[in-house]
Amino acid sequence: MQVEDEELMLQAKAGTLESLEELIGRYERRLYGFVARFLKSSVEAEEVYQEVWLRVFESRGRYEKRAKFSTWLYRIATNLCIDRVRRKRPTVEIVETADPEAGGVQLAGDHRRTPDAEAEQGELSRAIHKAVETLPAGQREVFLLAEGEGMSYAEVSEILSIPVGTVKSRMHHACQNLQTQLAAHR
Repeated sequence: MQVEDEELMLQAKAGTLESLEELIGRYERRLYGFVARFLKSSVEAEEVYQEVWLRVFESRGRYEKRAKFSTWLYRIATNLCIDRVRRKRPTVEIVETADPEAGGVQLAGDHRRTPDAEAEQGELSRAIHKAVETLPAGQREVFLLAEGEGMSYAEVSEILSIPVGTVKSRMHHACQNLQTQLAAHR
């Protein structure tokens, strides 16, 4: 039986650092992928990713089980990403992988594709990445958390400290912008 994330964090708070290692293992790929997509730079993503876990380690004594651990973790990550973007204009780099948890885009469909279909899928994936990069920061944050990380609007609201209605509005506008940009790709 798997121990819940929140319980592992409480164990880390009590001094059991193996619990923190378990959490890092659980979130490593997803969290790094989120940070890399947010910052659009694997070099900066690595720095921020390390800083997220350093902050978790340093804050473990103040952790309280008021919300899901993942919400708390992604709030730290999002805040650090926003700080990084404000301090320095990030370099433009598209992180392309076949693994959606590591920053790629995977669309539903038949996994036994022809080479032509694979090439078309690659073009669509690049177009999606490019379109997401052009979204205004607020829309991109909401889109990456909700669609990229599969979080609920309530979780996104809590992470970004904005009302759920604002999350819904930004998501609506992000989807409209993406549809407009991707329509040109067809």
